[in-house]
Amino acid sequence: MSNTVSTDYREFVGKNIVIVEACYNVADSFIPTDGRNIHVGAACARLFSERGANVTILDPSSKVLEELKAEIEVFEGEINTIVADCADPEDLKRAAGSIQGPVNALVNCHSNPITGSLENLDFDRLEEAVRGDLLGPLFATKSFLPHLKKADDSSVTHIGSIDGILGNPHIPSYSMCKGGLIPLTHVMADEFSKYGIRVNCVARAMIVDKGDPIHENYTPLVEQTPTKRPAYPKEVAEAVYFIASSVASYINGVTLPVDGGRIGITPGTKL
Repeated sequence: MSNTVSTDYREFVGKNIVIVEACYNVADSFIPTDGRNIHVGAACARLFSERGANVTILDPSSKVLEELKAEIEVFEGEINTIVADCADPEDLKRAAGSIQGPVNALVNCHSNPITGSLENLDFDRLEEAVRGDLLGPLFATKSFLPHLKKADDSSVTHIGSIDGILGNPHIPSYSMCKGGLIPLTHVMADEFSKYGIRVNCVARAMIVDKGDPIHENYTPLVEQTPTKRPAYPKEVAEAVYFIASSVASYINGVTLPVDGGRIGITPGTKL
């Protein structure tokens, strides 16, 4: 990364970008990980910083934020970090209050894929899932809305999942919450258009670092994916960058699958 930015990617140079959440809660997650940060929020922070944006990223983990900041600053990127509970309205309002000037793009990357059946998940865990993955993006958008309104043109991008389109029996609460982001995107796009704010959703599929082996959890999913591999974190970040930018100025209220074509065929029919 450097401050020399291609003329194709000068959209957000010097502009304020806010990214909410940068790491997984992997305690009981379905996400394979070896300790490296492949979260979409982290990938977006790297990409927007690389292309000259002033990035502010929120996450509850100070350790994750310190590591991400150090990584980006090695390449002379600009990043500001705020330790915050990304599902807590008061924490989010406090974080928004520390931002100076307009926010040109908000990216809500909440992700807490809790495993376990709906029957066996207790009410506290279900409430945690809803508060984190569905209400979290709503709280964040409301908190940063005054800053988004200050920009001439701005955008909100929710990170959803194809599990929110079709459902995943391994992570039903996550599927339920990500499914709720789709109508939330529709109604936000309608309501906030009067302020010049576009709202869209990127429904991602599985993510693995480029060159890494495929985890056994993902083997059957790869077989059902036309491209025959998972997404790389930067590929999802590129989709976020595109849909947040003025190149996508007439795209509003949509859910964009970034899944290698997996939901393009009827599930269960591929032999």
